[in-house]
Amino acid sequence: MDSKRLVIVAIDDYNDNLIAVKAFVTDSFPGAHVYTALNGKDGIELARKTDPDVILLDILMPGMDGFEVCNQLKRDPVLSHIPVIFLTALKDDPKSRIRALESGGEAFVSKPFEEAEFIAQIRAMVKIKAANIRELKEKETLFNLVTERTEQLERELADRKKAEIELRLANEILTQNRAAMLNLLSDLKEEVEARKKSESLLQTVLVNLDGIIFSIDNRGTFLVSEGKALSSLGLSGGKVVGQSVFEVYRQVPDIISAMKTALAGSPWSGVILVQDIFFDTHILPVFDEQQAVCGAVGIAVDISGQKRSEVTLRESEERYRKLVEHIPDYILVHNNGVIRFVNNAAATSFGYTSDELIGSHLMKYLTTESQQVVSEMMEKRFRGEDLPPYEITILTKEGERKITEVHGVSIQYEGELASLNVLTDITERKQVEDAQSFMLRSNYLQSGEDFFHSIARYLSTSLHMDYICIDRLEGDLLSARTVAVFFDGEFEDNITYTLKDTPCGKVVGQRICVFPNDVRNIFPKDTVLQEMGAESYIGTTLWGFDGAPIGLIACIGRKPLINSHLAESLLQQVAIRAAGELERTLAEQALRESEERHRAIVSAMPDIFFIINKDGEFLGCQAKDTSQLLLPPKKFIGRVLSEVIPGTVADLGMQAIRNTLKTGELQIFEYFLDMPLGRQWFEMRIVKSSSDIVLAILRDITGRKISEEALRESNQKLRLLTGLTRHDIFNQVSAVELLLDMALQTSDLNAIHTHLKSAKEAGNHIEATIGFTRDYENFGMVSSGWQHLYQIIEIAKTEVDILGFTLENQISLDLEIYADPIIRKVFTTLMDNSIRHGDKITSIRFFSNIRGNSLIITGEDDGIGIPDDEKERIFEHGFGKNTGIGLFLAREILSITGLSIRECGQEGKGARFEILVPAGKFKAFQKEGV
Repeated sequence: MDSKRLVIVAIDDYNDNLIAVKAFVTDSFPGAHVYTALNGKDGIELARKTDPDVILLDILMPGMDGFEVCNQLKRDPVLSHIPVIFLTALKDDPKSRIRALESGGEAFVSKPFEEAEFIAQIRAMVKIKAANIRELKEKETLFNLVTERTEQLERELADRKKAEIELRLANEILTQNRAAMLNLLSDLKEEVEARKKSESLLQTVLVNLDGIIFSIDNRGTFLVSEGKALSSLGLSGGKVVGQSVFEVYRQVPDIISAMKTALAGSPWSGVILVQDIFFDTHILPVFDEQQAVCGAVGIAVDISGQKRSEVTLRESEERYRKLVEHIPDYILVHNNGVIRFVNNAAATSFGYTSDELIGSHLMKYLTTESQQVVSEMMEKRFRGEDLPPYEITILTKEGERKITEVHGVSIQYEGELASLNVLTDITERKQVEDAQSFMLRSNYLQSGEDFFHSIARYLSTSLHMDYICIDRLEGDLLSARTVAVFFDGEFEDNITYTLKDTPCGKVVGQRICVFPNDVRNIFPKDTVLQEMGAESYIGTTLWGFDGAPIGLIACIGRKPLINSHLAESLLQQVAIRAAGELERTLAEQALRESEERHRAIVSAMPDIFFIINKDGEFLGCQAKDTSQLLLPPKKFIGRVLSEVIPGTVADLGMQAIRNTLKTGELQIFEYFLDMPLGRQWFEMRIVKSSSDIVLAILRDITGRKISEEALRESNQKLRLLTGLTRHDIFNQVSAVELLLDMALQTSDLNAIHTHLKSAKEAGNHIEATIGFTRDYENFGMVSSGWQHLYQIIEIAKTEVDILGFTLENQISLDLEIYADPIIRKVFTTLMDNSIRHGDKITSIRFFSNIRGNSLIITGEDDGIGIPDDEKERIFEHGFGKNTGIGLFLAREILSITGLSIRECGQEGKGARFEILVPAGKFKAFQKEGV
């Protein structure tokens, strides 16, 4: 180290100390500059001016002490990199050392200084400052690079914004120029149009003629050709005039022929088709004075609209003829009941040919009730009355009944008054209406099997089926459980069956499945089909709300299914309602099962459940363990929060209730109550149940709080132990390094021996400290808990040599205290200290008693006792002849769980240690004899 460059600032309120420090530094570092200050404020200003390598700082100073000075130095960005060495006369003051390090100090040197240690500390601090300066320079360089790059980016951004502004201005100028150009063009256009208006008046009349007016000379050259029809041909008067008619219309032979006829001297009239346009054309020859043909004039009128109307009329007639023949409604014309005309649909529906129906009487094909209706309607119609639509039932050739809606009107047919009737088949619609009516009525039936029984009976009657089953699909969709079976007019017991090899297996997942005939031969392994002699089958899947199949309906008949479409429609109508009912039934079943499961879960949970309204009134209470309640469950009903729990907790609860009802979000808060068994912690969860009711879930979290406290204690223990051992070992290692360094730097054998001896002593101290930590290696590994004090002391007795004296354990067998298991070491330390320092002791005794609300555990011996001036110092770190840690650590161990210790014996009569255990930290003791 170059001492000429070394700068030190020393701050102490005693000038003599500053003189001594300056002399010591200059002797150790020749050429070093030492600046002094008598108070913290001057010292800080001096440090700003001199930028020292090290600041030597006294702790105890009036006004601003050393800790505050160090805090200000470390908060100052200019001075924070300068290392600070604290100077103190209190050699064994661990609290001051810890506070010095926490305020930012880098080292700690006790007065009077040990030369080697002091020199080593200053050298280390100079290195630390150099490292700090390097770090500051690196940060400054990085900051400059970032600043430079940021400025570059800002310049680029400014250039980009400038370019965008220039581009926007150019665009605005271009837009303005374009608008001016458009205005100029508009003015020119108006001027030209005004000039042409008068010139084109006559031309406009000719151009807008509904046709074409033309004139040709004797060679066929157009002299005039005007009319708006020219544009329809893709021509114009200006283009045609001067051209030959024979050239312009060379593709239209009829025009060429007509023009030749006129130029031959004969008028011509007729209709000419040009490009799909029909022209009614008239051409007259023009004669000169010598009666020679000198040209022709003519007019052609567009009559395409008329021609199209004629075509449309013919096409319309054809369409209506085909419509009548192919319309699905039945068209029937009769005269006094005698059928004069039927369309194909009517003939097919009746089951006869048109020839068989025409000439026969209508009444032949109606039911008795419908014959009466038709007779009445015929009389009203022929009286000229307007008739509303009415319904009749037709009997087909096969005996099937079809319900139709009749719309009729009187017409003249082949010269006679007749009735034109349009019959719409509404059989399916009527059955659907009937099904809907049944569904409506079924809403008033009882739920469950009664509903499904009514469905089965209705389907059997409506579809004329012999066997109806309604099933609920099982989970694997490979089997089903019937909910209603209707066979030959009787209900049968429900069964579970497999779907394989049955038509029902084909239904699952399908909208509809129909086998109109021969179903038993298609599924020969289905015993039900075989035994009943089934011929037809129709089934449908019942779908759940989520689109998954949940059941099916199957209808089986002994006769072929004639109208499968009608059966499908009816079954689909019923299936929708049946699926809803089955879904509801399954949901109710699932809800019951879920309710039972949740009731079992709630019953098994240790939580307490409350139902509370918006005013904080208890509406319900459920608790598995009522011992946790302040009142019996029934006593809560009708009371409000503030009547049951303390005011502060009640306020928290009401606030949470209001927040939950307002936001719908879960609210959680924690609180504690002092219960008969001690303080207990609870967690309250508030959940919205309805618009003005909440569910409050109360959970005892005392165990969790104890665990959290245990974790905190564990960390505190580890910090305590590692802090003690690290600090002591670090100091001794530093001393060893310094002594070895001093031994290497001298050739004096006596000095070398002295240094090595001191280093060995420091090594022995390190070994003792490590041995101490081995005894406490499990410190903090186990959480605090309830310890049986009698057993703790008995175990501690086995860890010390008690030969030659008696040790009495008078602690109650059932006394427990809340502490770390390592509390055993506290009692071991007390016993060991009595043995080591009690001189001629003969007995050690441990007993306890109650003092106020606290428990006092006393350990006393009959040794020489402890002097009054040492009663507190024995608990300081480093005091004593052994490790100097035992009693210090004992006090720290006790303080972790709120216990304390003091020595209150009399010198000459023996030592007496009292451990104070506050209320809540001990239990299960007997007041008598404790």
